Amino acid sequence: MKRIKHRGRSYEQSIPKDYIALLDRLNTLWIESTDIPIIVIDTDERDIVNKERDREYIIITLRHELARYAR
Repeated sequence: MKRIKHRGRSYEQSIPKDYIALLDRLNTLWIESTDIPIIVIDTDERDIVNKERDREYIIITLRHELARYAR
């Protein structure tokens, strides 16, 4: 919800919190139940819009994880 508020898109502001929570729960259930390799990167404490260092962290992490799956 913090990111939605920060983006300031008017059409997103009216999305009910319960709906966002439901989507998050369904996403979590799907991730837990699939056999497909999933790369999860916690970005709650990162600002990939304004901080180059945080963007680089995402790129480095993705490259590392993708290299593991390519073997």
